[in-house]
Amino acid sequence: MWRVFGRHEMPQNSRKAETPSPGWLWQIAYIFSFIATSSLCLLTAVYGTFARTIGHDAATLLTVTAVIATTLIGPKFRHFWASGPVHVIWAGLITSFLASGTALCVTQLAQVFFEGDPALGLVSLPVTFASAAFLVPISLYSNPPTILIWLGGSFVTSYCARRITRLERLREEHGNKG
Repeated sequence: MWRVFGRHEMPQNSRKAETPSPGWLWQIAYIFSFIATSSLCLLTAVYGTFARTIGHDAATLLTVTAVIATTLIGPKFRHFWASGPVHVIWAGLITSFLASGTALCVTQLAQVFFEGDPALGLVSLPVTFASAAFLVPISLYSNPPTILIWLGGSFVTSYCARRITRLERLREEHGNKG
């Protein structure tokens, strides 16, 4: 495409654009850590309880929604995950609260629309979100294996976030020099 006296040459700036970023693997690991941690925590701590209480289908919907919500919410806090232990705990708690609240609200809406009165379900939705934001994390933290899974997953997530942040910083420094 770029011919100079019969040789093919590419401009330097287009060569940079074609090389993949080395951080893509850390991005995948970062998001996968949210999926793995939330899935394992929910399956070990609350899935059995919810399956007995609200049924297998609703518990499956709750688990899937919580994992999706965690995967969408958690990566937004990457700078907190990358900063320090206090921020990692804060980001993990906020992610858990928002994901569990969202999951129980979606589950309640599905049950209300398929089984009961939609108006009553919409009225009680804020109460469900508020109670779910504290009910599920308390259930998670009252189970010792789940605490270990959550802490291990948080450390893996934190490590991946630090690597991504470091690679971005190095890329910016390298870009400013060139």
